Amino acid sequence: MADYVQQVRQAFGPNRRNLAVAALVVAILVVSHVVVPHWSTRYAAYLIVFCIWMWWFVERVAGLLEYETE
Repeated sequence: MADYVQQVRQAFGPNRRNLAVAALVVAILVVSHVVVPHWSTRYAAYLIVFCIWMWWFVERVAGLLEYETE
């Protein structure tokens, strides 16, 4: 059980990839709200951020499930 907890902390912790994804999302939101403040730009930014978040989350969960089946 402790090994699984360590794996979860490693997957969702502040590593280089997670921080890079967070920085990308923040940059997209800043551009959409400050640089080009139009409703359609914000909507597109929200869709892009949602896609990035789903990709990141599914990749992380798939890695955990793969670890559990071994």
